[in-house]
Amino acid sequence: MDRSYQWEEKLALPLVGYFDVPAWFSENKTKLPRENNLIRNTDWYLYNFRLALAYGLRGQGHEVVLLSPPGDYGPLLEKAGFRWVPFPLSRRGTNPLRDLVTIWKLYQFL
Repeated sequence: MDRSYQWEEKLALPLVGYFDVPAWFSENKTKLPRENNLIRNTDWYLYNFRLALAYGLRGQGHEVVLLSPPGDYGPLLEKAGFRWVPFPLSRRGTNPLRDLVTIWKLYQFL
């Protein structure tokens, strides 16, 4: 697949300004599932760094679900029109057993 980044259009995003949509994404050469889950260990990261991606996916007709531990930015994600699910994740995952439990819970959610 040709992944040359030819910027062909801009998506207007009410909360973050403009987001360039590369040609390979807008042509939908990459077949993504209709429901996409974006999972991060903080909600502020989703809001500040993945909100534009979520808007782009939704603009392509995908349902976007955002998962992160509870925080101050969760309501802002919902206000932006996305389904946000508070999901407990450890930021310091050094316990393999706890990480396995988290993977199992994530598998059950998905």
